[in-house]
Amino acid sequence: MTALNFCLALRPPLLKVTPELVNFLQEALQIAEADEALWAVKLMSPKVLTSLNRLRTACIEILCTTMAWADFRTQSHNELRAKIISMFFKSLTCRAPEIVTVAKEGLRQVRSYLSFVSNSCTHI
Repeated sequence: MTALNFCLALRPPLLKVTPELVNFLQEALQIAEADEALWAVKLMSPKVLTSLNRLRTACIEILCTTMAWADFRTQSHNELRAKIISMFFKSLTCRAPEIVTVAKEGLRQVRSYLSFVSNSCTHI
């Protein structure tokens, strides 16, 4: 996960948007959206729950990096971007502070991008 996040963060990007990468991002989104209350009931072990939270955090970090990636800001990815933004908001209510922290970072990046776009449009 860390290596992929690094490759996505490089400028210029080392990777291209491919159907396989989009599928991976959709799977990362599903993991990030995991209902922690449901998992807590199913996985009573605190060790397993801690591992799941680390995995969710890594997935959210990759999705944060993806949202900042210019290649991912095309019309064809609007629906996935909207779902990612929704997940960021949902994650703010999570009990795990590390998940809340990365979700806030994701929303900060989205806000920065939207401010940039808004300012660019007003200067045209």
